[in-house]
Amino acid sequence: MAKTTTSNVTPLFEGRIKGAVNVEYKSVLEKEDAEVDLNGDGEVTLLDASFTFKSLKVLKALFSDAGYKRGDTVYTYCRTGTRASNLAFASSAILGYPTRLYDGSWTSVIKNGGILIPSPSGGGLGWGTSF
Repeated sequence: MAKTTTSNVTPLFEGRIKGAVNVEYKSVLEKEDAEVDLNGDGEVTLLDASFTFKSLKVLKALFSDAGYKRGDTVYTYCRTGTRASNLAFASSAILGYPTRLYDGSWTSVIKNGGILIPSPSGGGLGWGTSF
């Protein structure tokens, strides 16, 4: 097992749920709009971007390109649950798509032998779905 440092974090398991499509959590955010040195480091870089959510049109195209079809439910998950919330917000609150955030995270899926368990909040991916 790799030694974990702030710059080198290696998860014990990597991968995704069978049939899942990867949509990078940062892809829903504006990162190319930096025009002013907001952080005062003397340069206009990615660190000065707004990181606001992209437009409705761009988000619809992003989800469509990933295979979303009207009436589908979007299920989001990640290694710890943090990044998935970004996609869940874009999908549900901005696009209005039926969305479920699996708040148990990839880590809990691995601990349960690859079986998704219902989340305590009643959301999540459901029972018995396996890799």
